[in-house]
Amino acid sequence: MLPYILNQSTEVLCLIFAYLDLLDLHHCSLSCKRFCRVIDDSIELQLLMQLGIHRMVWSKPPFGETSLSASARLEVLKQHQDAWRYLRLNSDEFPSISTARHDLTSYEYAGSVFSFRKRKSISFYQLYPSSDRESPLSWTHSMDFQICQYTTDSAQDLIVVVELPPHGSEFAYTSHMRTISTNQPHPRAGMLTHNSLPRSRVDPVAFWPSVKVQIAGDFIALLVRNIVIGNCGFLEIWNWTEATPPHRCELSDIGDITDIIFLSTTTILITCPHNGRVELYDFDDPAISSNGMTCRGRFNFPLLQPGFQYSHMSANYCSPVGGTLTPIPSFKKSLFHPFPEDRICVLKVFITDTRRIGGTDGDHLVYIHVRAFFGSDPKLPSLLRESEDHSVPWNAWGPSNTRWGKSWCHAAYGLRVIDMLVERLSRDSFYKKLRLLDFNSYTLSSSVPHSGASLESLRQGRVVTEGSRIPAGPIFHEDVNSYLPYREVITEEHLDIDTVVRIWMDENRIVLLQVLYDCVFLHHCRLDS
Repeated sequence: MLPYILNQSTEVLCLIFAYLDLLDLHHCSLSCKRFCRVIDDSIELQLLMQLGIHRMVWSKPPFGETSLSASARLEVLKQHQDAWRYLRLNSDEFPSISTARHDLTSYEYAGSVFSFRKRKSISFYQLYPSSDRESPLSWTHSMDFQICQYTTDSAQDLIVVVELPPHGSEFAYTSHMRTISTNQPHPRAGMLTHNSLPRSRVDPVAFWPSVKVQIAGDFIALLVRNIVIGNCGFLEIWNWTEATPPHRCELSDIGDITDIIFLSTTTILITCPHNGRVELYDFDDPAISSNGMTCRGRFNFPLLQPGFQYSHMSANYCSPVGGTLTPIPSFKKSLFHPFPEDRICVLKVFITDTRRIGGTDGDHLVYIHVRAFFGSDPKLPSLLRESEDHSVPWNAWGPSNTRWGKSWCHAAYGLRVIDMLVERLSRDSFYKKLRLLDFNSYTLSSSVPHSGASLESLRQGRVVTEGSRIPAGPIFHEDVNSYLPYREVITEEHLDIDTVVRIWMDENRIVLLQVLYDCVFLHHCRLDS
């Protein structure tokens, strides 16, 4: 077989090698001189290898736009990843946002668009739509109803606005599928509105309801808490492009649940802090299937001492790419996006001492590699099959797939996490720096070791491979060990930014939201690539 393959032309070999993944392509380059020469000389294969090393996928351009050549894509990718590797940033400050601090009740950043809502309107700021030197575009959409919650997907020019219908309505919530650009009904929407949660299931004395809505391609998920009879959660997923029922599936009477995120376009994660775990559910397209949601696994967190409980868990994760792209006008689509099943999910975990009012141990950040959820960890599939309730104990999945830490402000995108370091110089003086944690295993080998790293080498990046440990004691029943390695880079410049309340990141920038007195500011750090 080998002589037959060696006799093939270079063009045929390139076509064959293009179907291989990163490791197989690397092994082929080591097997013989000709294979090595073919792979080294092919721009397309070098691009595939670089995409694999950086755990990225090339984004196809929107319909009608010309794609870059393979050599141009390879050069852009190298420059882009090099800028992330050393955290080279250009910082800009926008003018203050036209809203008062008390009006900033709900906001988000997605796909280069920052938005926030008021009672009956949503305002948008599109950051540098076509040129790095342009001011951000801004516009506001007014609604003729009271807004409960909203979310956006700029890659589909889609905004989902959740309305609180008037008393006497049959349903508790109504979702509107509109375009970000015009506020008109979205042309791909199967129905103009979607009703959720019959009022017969709503507790009449409930107050402070909590609502979250998420988008993943053709699917929308709505989570409702603190309002359903029995203090249960309500989760519904529907296909917003379909009009003919049934086009929805739901989980009801699911007890404690504080957050949801789509891990993929067919898998959703829910946080269940009072049960001390997160749960994964797979679902088929409800427009063509009545199977509902199927539990893939229940992943338990470390046991706590008597009197303590997990009181809240919130998730940070870059949304999966999916759906037919019809971007908003002037939307500059990113050239690359992370591998769908090779990303970091960050959970913010709160622990409460139930024996005293207001007793709390504060919060912990848990960086989770989602390979644990998608079966890439070889020991987990057998454990899930053997467990009757699909439950996996912490020590079986957690230590090798997580890293525990603390940070008051953070953002995640792909395998990277950005947070802020605060170092006190004196009693009244301190400074802040941005820190990048890169959990891509391919970036670890060429970095500076953790031990004995000088300040200059620290700025070039260091690798942390030794485990972290939270000792057993008054809170945790056993030591909490975590070993997920990462590469750390810290900015050289101090940030003269106080009162930052939120950080976001995507493939091209870091965005900081600052609230100072009654003014709201956006700080924009672009990659210097």
